[in-house]
Amino acid sequence: MPATRSPRTTSSHWQPPAVEPHVLNEWSGFAYEPVGIAPDLAAAQAWVNELRIGDDPAA
Repeated sequence: MPATRSPRTTSSHWQPPAVEPHVLNEWSGFAYEPVGIAPDLAAAQAWVNELRIGDDPAA
């Protein structure tokens, strides 16, 4: 199960979520483990969608 999160610094350095880097995480069966960083929300969503296509239970 893929997940992304936006690493935040402080409120004075806030940026809209769409332009912040996102940490890419995968479920190991025990915990989420970081596997990379996407430069923005669109790239993170594309990564999640690629994984979901590859997780087709009918395959």
